[in-house]
Amino acid sequence: MICPGLCGDYSSIFSVPSLTQSAAIKSTQNIPIALFGCAAAAFIASSFLLVPGELIKQRLQTGQYSSMMDGVRSIMKNDGLPGFYCGYAAVCFRDVPYTMLELGLYDNLKSAYCWWKNRGEKKGRRYEISQQDEILIGAITGGE
Repeated sequence: MICPGLCGDYSSIFSVPSLTQSAAIKSTQNIPIALFGCAAAAFIASSFLLVPGELIKQRLQTGQYSSMMDGVRSIMKNDGLPGFYCGYAAVCFRDVPYTMLELGLYDNLKSAYCWWKNRGEKKGRRYEISQQDEILIGAITGGE
């Protein structure tokens, strides 16, 4: 269950904003706010893959099931496919605001940092953000 969780979480968190940013930025002049919306869309996309795995993991940890497959069979038998999304609304209410803040602040701080670094550059030259800069910005915004 580890690999699908990681793939679902990180692939959508980093691909959905890039897919939606161009449309959001074209439709509005308020780019910083659009980034927060893109972060929410990224979490919602990844949550469709993560929530079922998290539900089974939590129930395994509490001893409700003896194995992952036992959990899958039990949920399908008792609740059907919607059973895998038990508690989905609570997850969204908790994690969408957090993800919006984390990723929205990260993108905005990164843009502000690049602007600050480029303020004295000659026309045509541009400071490219380094990996150390990205790590520092991620640490400031609460990156995992």
